[in-house]
Amino acid sequence: MSDKRAELVQIDDYTTLNHDSTPQHVIVELMKLYYKEGWVSGTGGGVSIKKDGKVYIAPSGVHKERIKPQDIYVLDEEDKIVYDPNEHVTGTTFKISACKPLFSLCFKKRGAGAVMHSHHIRYAIVHVNSLSFTAPC
Repeated sequence: MSDKRAELVQIDDYTTLNHDSTPQHVIVELMKLYYKEGWVSGTGGGVSIKKDGKVYIAPSGVHKERIKPQDIYVLDEEDKIVYDPNEHVTGTTFKISACKPLFSLCFKKRGAGAVMHSHHIRYAIVHVNSLSFTAPC
């Protein structure tokens, strides 16, 4: 990771997060940290948290290191949006993450409490190396 990337974004001390931190605040701080570490790149990647019957999802197509708590979508247990940042934040045209179906599946089928989708090259290489390819006949 280059020092230049770390200089572009003010990273709060994520170690100050505690049980009183809202899921929105946790997502904001984690996205800044993930960006600083190179695990997400600008608009690529995403994160979601499930807590108290609600799902919190970072928007799609925006620079993850710049997200604010009021930019986070909130869904109920039936995957219906109960908080849309476009209705509360002036001048926004956010879209819910394209990873929503992936997040939903992880929460429902695996009982996950949080899901991160990374576009980091290391994880892409691990995934590609784990695939088995069959040559077409």
